[in-house]
Amino acid sequence: MLTRRETRPRDEVVTDLNRVLRGWANYFSHGTRMPAFKAIDHHVYERMCRFLARRHKVQTRGVRQFPASFVFGALGVLRLQSAHLGARSTA
Repeated sequence: MLTRRETRPRDEVVTDLNRVLRGWANYFSHGTRMPAFKAIDHHVYERMCRFLARRHKVQTRGVRQFPASFVFGALGVLRLQSAHLGARSTA
């Protein structure tokens, strides 16, 4: 979803990404989930930074230009560690 070939607008990509993240959250909701959520959040953040860096033609990985507060805040990417998702949550 966060590949070089992705040409859809950023808002559409974030909407679809959040849908997938909610599915993962429901799948991992049984048992000890915080380690899994932390790993997923880290992976999503790294991939989103690379995606944004390519879109904005930033020569680095984009971590400094796109902090976590921007990715999970202003862009609205779902952070599983802080989300309280139930089995019936909808987008």
